[in-house]
Amino acid sequence: MQRSFLTLFFAIGALAQPNLTEETFLALNDEMKAFLTEKVEFNHSNKQRLHSLVYSIFSEDGLGLKYGNHHTKTPIETYESRNGNCMSFTMMFVAMARQVGLRAQFQEVESYPTWDRRGELVMNNKHMNAIVIIEGRMVEVDFLPFQDKRRHFTRRINDTRALAHYFNNCGAEAFAQGEPDLALAHFNAALETDPEFSRAWSNFGVYWRHQNKLDKAESCYEKAIDLNRFEYTAMSNLVYLYERTGRVAEAQKYARKVQKYRNRNPFYHYDQGLAAHATGQHNQALESYKKALRLRPKESEFYHAVARVYYDMDDAKEVEKNLRLAERYALTPDEKSMYSSKLDYLAKR
Repeated sequence: MQRSFLTLFFAIGALAQPNLTEETFLALNDEMKAFLTEKVEFNHSNKQRLHSLVYSIFSEDGLGLKYGNHHTKTPIETYESRNGNCMSFTMMFVAMARQVGLRAQFQEVESYPTWDRRGELVMNNKHMNAIVIIEGRMVEVDFLPFQDKRRHFTRRINDTRALAHYFNNCGAEAFAQGEPDLALAHFNAALETDPEFSRAWSNFGVYWRHQNKLDKAESCYEKAIDLNRFEYTAMSNLVYLYERTGRVAEAQKYARKVQKYRNRNPFYHYDQGLAAHATGQHNQALESYKKALRLRPKESEFYHAVARVYYDMDDAKEVEKNLRLAERYALTPDEKSMYSSKLDYLAKR
């Protein structure tokens, strides 16, 4: 099975039209301004204002903001809903911090990318947070403070790139929800905002590949790599495209570069397991599935796949064990019911 890889910043879902500008995407409404006037003393020191702002956002007697890996929202939408993903939070925080006189900026965090799957799409979720400069020192404000802080590096970005991120997220979300026209509008908006944004070019390539415009897809992937030689998502997609079109030598050129990147993707190992199982290589399939589970230990489909291998190996004990794990981590009632039915069938046998 061929998969396409999209890059976004912890988000699934937005369906709004791309109608923001660099002047409006951080806008606050009157209610938000009144909230800040009530919660933050503007004549206090920068450090005190920052503390008051963070407390007012997260405390229960303030906004009580909660993390939700849903669609990317504007600052006003995040404020009204009281939840958001890291991109939504960072946009709102930067807007509020500047309103109370703090020097706040956006920051890309090359740290703990995660993967999520929507059908044939694998979403490579990356992270963003904010920094506030106080007395020459940078204070990091993160919506996910308890994440592993080991990282390759961080990069401060300007508002133009931040707005391009917003459009890119919305495009990826719309595409995942089966709204290709809306996705196209957002990807165009991202690249019109920042033509040198490599991740948007990579995602644009995914759009064209699914439209079966392989020449356009290839050009987008190559543009992404030209702009950023570490754009491994684009390289992975380019390898798939070359393999699909029988260009083995060109595929191998990039395959070596992305192997390390692929090894961090649980769905890559899952697909390797599917391929091995389909050809009767049971031990190889189990090895690949276990690699996937080490990276994503609560993915029900991975346990289901392991159970299928053990079923073919006539190991009923391991089948039951892994079906129960699949049932435990199922995300929907239908999925849980499916695993429960399989367990019932196994018990009757």
